[in-house]
Amino acid sequence: CRPGQSVLFPHLESHTDAGRAQAEEDHRHRGHRLTRRRAAIRPARRGAPASRPHRLRRSGGPPRPRRRGFGLDRRLIEGDSAGLLHEEDAQVALRSKNMLTLMRLTKAWEARWDKRAILRSYEEALRGADVIVASALSLTPCLCVAEATGAALVALIPGPTWPTAEFPLWALPVPCPCLNRWSYNVAFSALWRDEKATVEAWRAELGLPPLGPGGPMTFFAADETPIIVAASALACGPRGQAPGDWPDHVHLSGFLLAPPTSPLMSPPRTSRGAYTPRATSSGAAPAPAPAPPGLAPGLQAFVTSPDPRPIVYLGFGSMPAPQPVEVLRLAQSACEAAKCRAVVVAGWTALRDDPECTRLLAADARSTLFVVPHAPHGWLFPRCSALVHHCGVGTMAAALASGVPQVPCTFMLDQPHNARLCQRLGVAPQILTFDSHLAAPKLARALAAVLEEPTDGPVHTAAARVAARIREESAGAAELCATVVESAHPAGKRRLPLGNGTML
Repeated sequence: CRPGQSVLFPHLESHTDAGRAQAEEDHRHRGHRLTRRRAAIRPARRGAPASRPHRLRRSGGPPRPRRRGFGLDRRLIEGDSAGLLHEEDAQVALRSKNMLTLMRLTKAWEARWDKRAILRSYEEALRGADVIVASALSLTPCLCVAEATGAALVALIPGPTWPTAEFPLWALPVPCPCLNRWSYNVAFSALWRDEKATVEAWRAELGLPPLGPGGPMTFFAADETPIIVAASALACGPRGQAPGDWPDHVHLSGFLLAPPTSPLMSPPRTSRGAYTPRATSSGAAPAPAPAPPGLAPGLQAFVTSPDPRPIVYLGFGSMPAPQPVEVLRLAQSACEAAKCRAVVVAGWTALRDDPECTRLLAADARSTLFVVPHAPHGWLFPRCSALVHHCGVGTMAAALASGVPQVPCTFMLDQPHNARLCQRLGVAPQILTFDSHLAAPKLARALAAVLEEPTDGPVHTAAARVAARIREESAGAAELCATVVESAHPAGKRRLPLGNGTML
């Protein structure tokens, strides 16, 4: 970013390893999660004022202790948009797939919070921003603050959810292509109806005109607000390319992937997929690569141990399970049946704090399971032979980039849609659902189907082909995002063409 430019990222979800690590600290605190992101600060342009330091700020209040060396301060927004997931009733509803109960619980949870106080907290959190980079869940309040303060606004959304006639919104599949664009209009209109009264009253306090019946989507289209769709073209409908009817201010960047954290990003595997260190020129196995910063103690030793059983990843990110010990029993039984080991990443499930989980792990004489609170996907995934995950968009992106076959095990929201994408790409031969019917034998069979396939089999071949495409797309994603942020115009002040190809 430009020297002296202050860029704030409010309400970014935990789609990165760093975000998930921070979320563990945050999720019981009041306030929306404002997770840290890596930021590459480029050298100052020629002619830029040299006396002003580079700085990148985060939104709101006194910063908490910094984690993992990212060195970015942050502020908190009022409310708690993710706290419901840690309520036992909500976890049971997730496991049973009872969406009506979950919707009722969501309404009751939201009623606990003062919506006007949440909106006003955005004013304080975003004060002093030159550019506001807003995620999907914070677009409307960020738009209002940007208009009121003259800050530039950039929307950063993790999936292809900008309206198009080429494919429908994942949340509202339609029977006819002629209804594709209608699906976006219906969904976004419903969201606007829920927040319209509160937002319009707040805009009046800010001295802003009403957004009207079309809500923020009408503004974004008319103002040509830059939209970064941080997804692969492979996720853009059956054609696997950016829609031709997206306007020029919508940019498809590719997935935003963390940079490699170790020189061994693509270790070779045996026929059953077990990790085997590369030999040196003398024929001896090399010394283990240095562990990346923040790696859980013992994880590297577990991954590189001489145990011949292949390693699988098992984690469900921000989807906490109501009975943590049952997750471990499921993992242990499935791994024993499939003759493999597992790195179990707890995420938001209390696998390390539950006494029953502690006793089960202590009795694991064969070291079948290794439980960690979090792990860098870019380092861990290529060292695994199969990936069992909930298919959240961030985990799916890292899994696709790793070139490792997958076993999606979905909960809700966009996860089933993402799992079907993985299956269509050929990297996931079977989709499971994390519900009360998921049993160890079923998971073991899905794992065995991947582990027993030769490395030149169709699933492994497809995984390698897709990984090459994902990494190629994502190579310039950070640079594209930086360029969009630098060129963003103040909200409500659309750049005007000068006639010579430049914009005012």
